[in-house]
Amino acid sequence: VYPQAIAIASTWEPELVKKMAEQTAREARALNITHLYSPNLDVISGDPRYGRVEESYGEDPYLVSRMGVAFVQGAQGMGKEQFDENHVMATAKHFVGYPENRRGINGGFSDMSERRLREVYLPPFEAVVREAKIGCIMPGHQDFNGVPCHMNTWLLKDVLREELGFDGFIVSDNNDVGRLQTMHYITDTRAEAAILGLKAGVDMDLVLGKPLEAYAYHKTVLKDTLQQNPQLVKYVDRAVSRILTAKHKLGLFGSDLKEAKTDTIVSTRAHQEFAYEMAKKAIVLLKNENNLLPLDMSKIGSLAVIGPNATEERPANGTYSLLGGYSGLPPFYVSVLDGIKAKVGDDVKINYAKGCDLLDNSKEGFPQAIAAAKNSDAVILVVGGSRKTGGEGVDRSSLDLYGVQNELVEAIHKTGKPVIVVLINGRPL
Repeated sequence: VYPQAIAIASTWEPELVKKMAEQTAREARALNITHLYSPNLDVISGDPRYGRVEESYGEDPYLVSRMGVAFVQGAQGMGKEQFDENHVMATAKHFVGYPENRRGINGGFSDMSERRLREVYLPPFEAVVREAKIGCIMPGHQDFNGVPCHMNTWLLKDVLREELGFDGFIVSDNNDVGRLQTMHYITDTRAEAAILGLKAGVDMDLVLGKPLEAYAYHKTVLKDTLQQNPQLVKYVDRAVSRILTAKHKLGLFGSDLKEAKTDTIVSTRAHQEFAYEMAKKAIVLLKNENNLLPLDMSKIGSLAVIGPNATEERPANGTYSLLGGYSGLPPFYVSVLDGIKAKVGDDVKINYAKGCDLLDNSKEGFPQAIAAAKNSDAVILVVGGSRKTGGEGVDRSSLDLYGVQNELVEAIHKTGKPVIVVLINGRPL
């Protein structure tokens, strides 16, 4: 598992992103996957309470552009290598202005001037279209100045295709063509929603984990409408043409499904080591008062490791919440606590206490945490957030540490022991 995008951006090294995307593409092809729903090119300059900060490369349009181009070039390849057997088709999302949502709510409406659109949110998409020849674009859930992105002809046709020169296909975000009816309340029927999406240029209706009743581009929805109005068939033909063109570019016609090569390509030792190197470069030292770091192990006999983010058990289902949203389950996982134990061995005594849970207000664990701090020469305090407090659909009403973490930090600080705070979080705090 590679670091989240917001962490990768902290490396300021696009070449790392390109190599990561190359490795990801090779692993995807080994699993017969040819289309990725990445990269996320949202510029996070709107409301920081919005949950999907971790998925983007940050608040600077130039940095997001450079990282996005690197990802697309690595994933898709360039020149004669583009879309070959070692590369896949990437998807730039969410077009466009998605983080500008009002109230900090995922999918909330965006309202902005055209100047802000062009100076802040559009540059990364322009860069991947013109420099990296992106194959696919995904619109955002939201409406843009009152018009939902999935039916916004000005955005998808006039700006994206005619102005920027995009010639690939457009895939909806999950169930968003249908949501023209069920979320935006633009239409009375799914058939009407489907026609609006097709006319605007949304070529593929992505519907994951939903029943058939949620589909929009389906014969049960469109058949009668198309038979009654044959003039609409041209929009279906256009969408199908773009999708088939993408499949042709990827070499899928006449190809056989290959046996998955999980043992030789997926999660190889070389890829794991590179992910580890990326993660180390992504760590940000916020401050180092009195040059407390690095700790001199020769002068420390005991070390307290405290906090709700210090360790996490391997989940029975899903993945580790501390890895953030849309993370796979890695073959192995080293928590802060486990890593420190492995680093110091028997030379330093480790006093661990959780202190509190991330999601409740109980202070029952405070006495144990305070005792651990008092009985140690220094404290490593691991707080912040997780997938439970951030990610898609997990928006916040404030930027404070969740639960009673602030009180835990204050209690440990009052012990007078040297404290190193490790923040694991995917959004501003």
